[in-house]
Amino acid sequence: MRRVVFFSVLLSLSACGSSSNKGDSHETGDGDATKDDAGTKPGDGDGDGTTPDAGNGLANPKLPIETPFKRRPFTMTGLALSYSPYRDGQSPVRETPNGGGMPTEAQILEDMQILARNWQGIRMYASGDVSEAVVKVIDENKIKIKVLLGAWIAPETDAASQQGNEDEVAHCLKIAKDHPGVVAAISVGNETQVDWSTHKVPMERIQYFVRKVRAASKLPVAVADNWAWWRSYGGDLAKEVDFIVLHTYPLWENYDIDMSMATPDTKAIDYTKGNWHSVADQHTDIPVVIGEAGWATQTNGNVQIVPGAPSEEKQQVYYQQLMAWSAEEKVYTFVFEAFDENWKGSENPTETEKHWGLFNSNRTPKLVMKDKFSDLMPTKL
Repeated sequence: MRRVVFFSVLLSLSACGSSSNKGDSHETGDGDATKDDAGTKPGDGDGDGTTPDAGNGLANPKLPIETPFKRRPFTMTGLALSYSPYRDGQSPVRETPNGGGMPTEAQILEDMQILARNWQGIRMYASGDVSEAVVKVIDENKIKIKVLLGAWIAPETDAASQQGNEDEVAHCLKIAKDHPGVVAAISVGNETQVDWSTHKVPMERIQYFVRKVRAASKLPVAVADNWAWWRSYGGDLAKEVDFIVLHTYPLWENYDIDMSMATPDTKAIDYTKGNWHSVADQHTDIPVVIGEAGWATQTNGNVQIVPGAPSEEKQQVYYQQLMAWSAEEKVYTFVFEAFDENWKGSENPTETEKHWGLFNSNRTPKLVMKDKFSDLMPTKL
């Protein structure tokens, strides 16, 4: 979803090759967007043949599409969710030699032991040292979790940022090669095409990296973007990937859940279903995965959100409805997200970006997970 200004700064730091580049400053998506269906304009990396950065002097190598194109099966099964390991006091921007912002292997192992109790898959968004550490911990401890590993593709404004993307893809491929029993698929780029993206990249560059990854690996390869972009402009790219990853957030579309009835209403989940079907019904020959769908539990009064909509009670309802529908229609879904991330967004503690987790940042379960993880609840004195 659309990134806040602070997050954009982190991206620019990474692209400039700062010390944070070896971490994962884009480790996870955000839960924020404007209207998902609004203003997805052609002409900005949407596959219509235009190149917004044409004339910037950068070399743009070409790679041929695989001929004939043989789509690879997406094999992840079970329950899945997005994961980022940053805890309170940690953040990508603090990942310097003396910054203390890097999660420890012990912390990552604790997270994986929690998540493996209920989930079989996780999604990560970049391929820096943090993602490598997570995959390594899973592998060495024989944890039964598979990973959809992301290669973060940042805007290419100069030769250094272009090389940064090449390095990111190379590191992603290395992690996958070193841990073949853990990395099950690769996602190239995240929300680089939708018009409100703060990190737009021309379609031809995404196609180049998709082809590069597929040529170097036998894993299935996807691109993740907003559902409305996939519906309206994703036809060309869908011909080059092994599966589609779409994002959908009814909470950011001014949807609420009426809890006044004996059974809560289904407007939010019906919206999610409609988003998925609008893409899947167009692309019947390719798996369509939900890469992000979730419900925040706090907000700082964002105008895109119905007052009172974020809450643990409504998160629980949406999660239960989402899981029931996903199982019924066999839609592989990554719930956004595992743990709250207090480093995100502004200094306001109720900033929406911080509160999409099924668990609090201290790893205690929210209402939606209290029954399954009652042993992680704080001890009453």
